[in-house]
Parts: sequence; C-alpha cells; structure tokens
Amino acid sequence: MGIPVELFLDTVPEHLICTICQDVLERGTMSGCTEDHPYCLKCVRTWVRQRETCPTCRQPTSRSRLRETQLLRREVGCLRSRCSDNECNWQGEYSDLQAHLDSTCNFHPRPCSNRGCTVLVSALQLPQHLDVACALTLFSCARGGKHCGGPNRGCFTRGAGRAGHDAVCGAYRCPNFNCTTVGTLNVMQAHAPGCAWHLQHAVDLHHSVQALTNELAQARQHILTLEALQHQDAYPHPTIGMEMDAWANKRARNQLPPGGSAARLPMGEVSNGVAVPAAATSTLPAPLP
Repeated sequence: MGIPVELFLDTVPEHLICTICQDVLERGTMSGCTEDHPYCLKCVRTWVRQRETCPTCRQPTSRSRLRETQLLRREVGCLRSRCSDNECNWQGEYSDLQAHLDSTCNFHPRPCSNRGCTVLVSALQLPQHLDVACALTLFSCARGGKHCGGPNRGCFTRGAGRAGHDAVCGAYRCPNFNCTTVGTLNVMQAHAPGCAWHLQHAVDLHHSVQALTNELAQARQHILTLEALQHQDAYPHPTIGMEMDAWANKRARNQLPPGGSAARLPMGEVSNGVAVPAAATSTLPAPLP
C-alpha cells in the first residue's frame, strides 16, 4: 500500500520504511503512541481499526490520535527515483514524478484528449488513437469546411457521423474541368453526365489525341529520312557498299585467316564491271580483331 522500494535509485533510510507493508511511506503518519512510529496512512488506519494498538510497540492508540505529517512527505519527496514506467529513462526527485507522468512521459497512459472519451492512452499512441479509433474525434469537412452546408458547421465524428454529413453536405463540386456547379452528392451525380463542360472536354480531348497522332507519324517519317541519308553518307558508291558488307560478313564467319588482311583494289581497277575511284580504293578497312 506504500511506494515500491524498487522505484528509488538510492538506499531508502529505515525510518521512511513502513513496517506494515515494507514499502516507502506514502502519506507518512505517526501512530499516536509515546514513540510516534511512522507508517503509511492507509496501513496504520487499517491496523488501528482492527487492533487499536501501535503495530511496533503495541501501546494503545486510536484513529483520532493518528497524525499525518508533512515532514515525512518532504523527506520522501527529496529521494531520487526513476519513472514508474520501465520504458522511460526519466530520473529525478520523487516529488516531481507525478508532474512528469501527467505531462512529459511518453509511455504513461493518460486520458484521451477528446472530451468524454475514457480511454487511457500514452502520448506515443495518442495520434493514432485520435485518427483511427476514438469515436469522439471531430473532423472538418474537406470540401467546404464550416461553410459546406452540412450540420454542426461542417464538423462531424467518425462512422455514422461522417456518413450522415456526406449525405447532406452541399459542397460537392462538379468533377468536370471549368464547371463551377456546386451541390449535394445526389445533385452532382445527376448533373455530371450531361454537363456542358463534360461534353466540351471530350471534344477537346479527341482533337488533342488526333493532333498527337499526326505529330507522331511525321516524327517517324523524319527518322526514316535521316537514317537513309546517314546510310548514303557512309557508302557513297553502291558497289563499294556491297563489297564492304560482303567482306564484313565473310570476316564474321571466320573465313579469312586470323590476322589476314583484305585484298586491296589497285587504283582505277574495274570491280564487278564498275571502275573504282582512286579515293575509294586506297585501303579497305582493317580486319576485325
């Protein structure tokens, strides 16, 4: 019934230990005997009510002679203690422990901040409790806030409160671009299919797709033209181009000996019935490695 000894960081003086419960004095009270032995208030009241004696010396006493003293409370309050929650690293004087539990401890359960909610939850779990579980959390209409036209000036609780608000909220907007029509959900569902902006948007979208298709076709034709010009620049003479391709294919099939070189065409010699220009016959490409 007293304060657990394990809560304190240092050895507790013997006179601050209740001999009835063997814990540290909670609301230390003198027994009223000639020795005035100290006990926890609840412990000594229960003892005296049943026996009317001092638990230590057995001298007669009564409840009217019991005397709670502030001196013992201050002594206990000066003792160094840790937080009563094992996950918390707080340390300080015992007199500051309750303030820590009520305000700064992230692990000690406290009442939910919503008025009327009786759930105890730690500070770390409070945001999730408010957003997901608490039935008394108030939400504001995301469409129109306090001016949405719903009950309670756009505020509602989760569950049935949200469903009831959505059914009467007058801040639903037409989903079609540029349309400014506003109304309830039923009104918008009836309005959207025949909305003039909906039809115009469909026409504009069709024209945009058609224009993009034409641009894509022109881009493809331009790419083909560039590839043809690039091929002509690489092989200006068609016969030389054919010979180059044949040599590359033969080399790839390993039909040329390793380290072999391609045959050179003498300047002005006729190849396949066509005279090869001097600039083109100087040297064919080196063999592939």
